[in-house]
Amino acid sequence: MFAEASEHPLDAKFRVFIPKRVQELLHRDEDGNIRVVLTRGEDGCLFLYGADGYKQALEPLDTRAITTRAQRMKQRRATKDAASSTLDAAGRLLIGPKQRALIELEENAEGKTLVALVGVMNRIEIWPIKKWNEMEAELDGMQDELVEE
Repeated sequence: MFAEASEHPLDAKFRVFIPKRVQELLHRDEDGNIRVVLTRGEDGCLFLYGADGYKQALEPLDTRAITTRAQRMKQRRATKDAASSTLDAAGRLLIGPKQRALIELEENAEGKTLVALVGVMNRIEIWPIKKWNEMEAELDGMQDELVEE
């Protein structure tokens, strides 16, 4: 299970280093490579799954009786922006143009593009730092509401 949040810069090629603590929780293939799936998230972030985690995340949408348009649309939305990738030897993930277009990346005053990697149960959420700071403030403001549910 993924937990914890950390801030990371994107390099000039739009790669982000995936921390070792996260890499250790991801499955390696027979060649020792870490395969992941990067896809559209919710609330302005990307979702990063291990290959097995992505399959599990889609299971609730995998219904043999696809009877309604709403069911088909949910399946399409969940899969249309997904990209399979392999972490490079240095443990970096390339965020491709399609996935970058789904979120609002901005350079800071020093010319760096920062993202937050946020562990949320079976996935890592990749947030533009500005949006993550807003989300974190919202979460902090809801502390009492979340405890009551």
